Amino acid sequence: MLRRGILLETLRPLLLAICSTTLAVSLSGCGTPTDPSELDNNAKLAANAAKTMVSQRGAAIVVRVALAGKFCSPGQVRLRPIVGGKIDRSRFVDIGQATKNHGPESIGIFAKTAFQMATLHPSGAMKTVGGGDIRTSFVAIEPGQYVVTWVNCDESNKMTWMGTDRPLIFSNETGKSIPVRGDYSITIGNGQIVDAGVLDMIPDRSSDWLGKTSARLVGTEAPSAFKDAFRQNLPELYPQITYTRFSAQ
Repeated sequence: MLRRGILLETLRPLLLAICSTTLAVSLSGCGTPTDPSELDNNAKLAANAAKTMVSQRGAAIVVRVALAGKFCSPGQVRLRPIVGGKIDRSRFVDIGQATKNHGPESIGIFAKTAFQMATLHPSGAMKTVGGGDIRTSFVAIEPGQYVVTWVNCDESNKMTWMGTDRPLIFSNETGKSIPVRGDYSITIGNGQIVDAGVLDMIPDRSSDWLGKTSARLVGTEAPSAFKDAFRQNLPELYPQITYTRFSAQ
């Protein structure tokens, strides 16, 4: 089920809207590459950090979220591990552009960002809100099989999500961990740096009066332009990346 909602919880609508206002911030600052063949220094550092993640946790993963074919910036995905054939509800990992804009930690972040906006420090606010380059936003992860229980797409003053396992304003979990519909499964090998491609939320039925729309998750490999950016800018890291996608179990 795809859900859309106006974010009335905090000042989030104003803060995330800065990517489309007259602050003249480049698209890359909002996580969307302006030139798909280029990687700036921050993106290169983020990509190379994946090697450290592997040594610390056993693997690293990056994924992007799209809504009906359009990239979300940021987009987040919650994974729960499968242990003994069942979902392990005692732990999860949020991947994608996990900005801590949701859950209890978001309260302090929004207060800090609101102060930066009020004191005319938009660049500082962007660093707080931004989720990094969608091509290189790797997250550390332990090897194993995982299922998607929540997918989120931030769209300036609202968010669209699938799944019930979502962070709330006072809690990081709802207690409901059910795989979403569609391509929700992935297996991460030990020592792998995984590029899991794109998870696209595809609506397949019109919304009801509550704003709910039936949707399915479609996994595809990373666009060729993203792969080319790694090959051209990070030739030593590129051969170490495992390109794959989420699939139905």
